[in-house]
Amino acid sequence: MLKVFLGKDFYYFQSRGISTQVHNQIAHQISVVGPGDTLTWDGHDGVGCYFPSSVPHELGSEGTLHTFLLNPVHARSRLLSRCHEASCGFDPGNETREMLANLAFQPSDTRLLSDCLVELTSLLMTENVVEEPLDERIAEALAYIDELETKRVAAGELAEQLSLSESRFLHLFKEEMQMTVRKYLMWRRTMDGAIMVVRGASITEAAHATGFTDSAHFARVFKQIFGLTLSSALDRQPPPILVVGEY
Repeated sequence: MLKVFLGKDFYYFQSRGISTQVHNQIAHQISVVGPGDTLTWDGHDGVGCYFPSSVPHELGSEGTLHTFLLNPVHARSRLLSRCHEASCGFDPGNETREMLANLAFQPSDTRLLSDCLVELTSLLMTENVVEEPLDERIAEALAYIDELETKRVAAGELAEQLSLSESRFLHLFKEEMQMTVRKYLMWRRTMDGAIMVVRGASITEAAHATGFTDSAHFARVFKQIFGLTLSSALDRQPPPILVVGEY
């Protein structure tokens, strides 16, 4: 059974028996397995692994897999971009693995999962990395995008909102977010569409509502990002469980 938890600036997935094809995840990804289970990725074995944004990888586990995807606006997401350029394995510790295995999966678990994510990212940080605030102009652009029903907007429109030239805005966005505006918007639309499917919408309905050309376009982008087909990931029996966190 797939379980999905929506935090303010992260997504948490709990699944069992998963095997992906090579894919490029737009968000930073941290995956760990439950006690007694093993994770394989890119020819390696272990209990925890980290995949930087846009680094091709594949992974699988016959056991229970716990995966965090950091929203690109998460402060730790920007820090991780400066720490690692390649995938790596790490030991998350037995306490964290057991805590995730025993998660009640309720909205009240928001703080627990947020703290867990901070702890996991801390294990991946280098000592000299310093957290820096997001540029106010980019924060304003992200807030503008948040208000859009469909996350589809021209870079020129965003630049105009900030009284910047389009070229200056594009450069600043990539510098601050470590990804292009286009890639960020694609990520938002894909996640919005996936959540709609989890909530019961058809793939076609979700595709049209989130700004994709058609269901085939949505399915193709989803597979590129997650290494799984939409049907194999979300069209399961029993249906996926979705929990929205408290924030």
